Amino acid sequence: MSKILLLSIRPHYAEKIFSGEKTVELRRTKPRLESGDLVLVYTSSPRCALTGAFLVANVVSGTPEQIWRKCRAKAQIDHAAFAKYYEGATIGYAIGIECAWAFDQQVTLPELRRRMKGFHPPQIYQYLPIITASGLVSDGVSPKALRPPKLERRAPVSVTRL
Repeated sequence: MSKILLLSIRPHYAEKIFSGEKTVELRRTKPRLESGDLVLVYTSSPRCALTGAFLVANVVSGTPEQIWRKCRAKAQIDHAAFAKYYEGATIGYAIGIECAWAFDQQVTLPELRRRMKGFHPPQIYQYLPIITASGLVSDGVSPKALRPPKLERRAPVSVTRL
């Protein structure tokens, strides 16, 4: 793993990811992710902080209708919000979440900006080199800090081909 994905996620959905209720993250733009990759979660306004991370089980694509049929319960989104999000899109992406964890200490936006000059929360997502991600999360602690804590691992969510 040489790069890490930083995703902006609304507070409501971030909480559901960390509680284990939301096991699929939906995107309109294709991320370059593979099974086992690390995603850092930046929880958007009003929280405005780096709040946790998750490991990727897999990524699949399909029409919005296919994604809805396959992922609606796993994505924890109602149909109206789903339809609005994918309005005008002909293809969508579903990121299966294998293991998610909230950080013991969230890293606030002012602190992120202190640790990385010019830091701006991503509008959609942003790739970070592992050394940069380590600095944002742990202020220089080893990249091992980005590995999941010892959790009772649940079976990976497999979002099969749509």
